Amino acid sequence: ALVRKRLATVAKSKTFLRIARAETLGRELPMIIQQNGAAVERRIDRFLREGDNDLVVDYKSGQPSERRLTADREQVSRYCAAMSAITGRPCQGLLWYIDVDDERVIELS
Repeated sequence: ALVRKRLATVAKSKTFLRIARAETLGRELPMIIQQNGAAVERRIDRFLREGDNDLVVDYKSGQPSERRLTADREQVSRYCAAMSAITGRPCQGLLWYIDVDDERVIELS
């Protein structure tokens, strides 16, 4: 029942329409990043192109605490920096928190 409610929230979302309209460059895109002095494998949920900009999208469930939000912003910022270094193009980030009856979108430049 919770999954159905979350999907209903997604289906009427402006963010969902934005993602659907963009060119998808990758899904579950694996990458190796440096974290606390070690190389770790991570995955970009969705890598998109919107006009002249690239966009890293990270999906999250529920609502973020301030501590989680800080960690999530740092994670997506690392992804953006890595993708910008690889492509030579500007890259922005988007955190999309999807809850049962609500969503929260945070854009990172």
